[in-house]
Amino acid sequence: NCVGTAALTLALLPLMHPGSRIVNTLSCTYRIGRVDGRLLEPDPERYARFRAHGTSKLALLLFSLELRERVARQGIGVFAADPGIVDTNMITMHRWFDPIADLLFRPLIKTPEQGAEPALPPACGNLPGSGNCPHSRIGKARRVSGFGLTSACWKHLWQQILRLTTHLT
Repeated sequence: NCVGTAALTLALLPLMHPGSRIVNTLSCTYRIGRVDGRLLEPDPERYARFRAHGTSKLALLLFSLELRERVARQGIGVFAADPGIVDTNMITMHRWFDPIADLLFRPLIKTPEQGAEPALPPACGNLPGSGNCPHSRIGKARRVSGFGLTSACWKHLWQQILRLTTHLT
């Protein structure tokens, strides 16, 4: 969720001009992500599917915040959109209760088309390209803070991403 997105974004960045916009897709699971010095070095012994997803989305948020600061003077906007809960295979638990959850829960969640809607205003609308990284959820823009994370954390993540993506771009 983070490294591939970062590699593609960094590869395309030289082609972007003032007024360009970058919209990354978050997930509410970023709130359960863990930030530490080994953010991008997963431990297979302690792997937990949703925690790993949350950590990758938190890393993407931090990448977006740092990228926003680095490209603001070039007039490039960086945004993050949270589609909410979308009907995908990601939410299947592969447990005995899946058929029951599908029957009760899936009718209440968004279709993939509805999930794409929060990304449209930051991609196409008249949202500002500076300030805190705007985070769009359910079609409404809101600003997000660093959740108590310091810019040193963002910069550390940036260095890790550069180390991992240098050979990819």
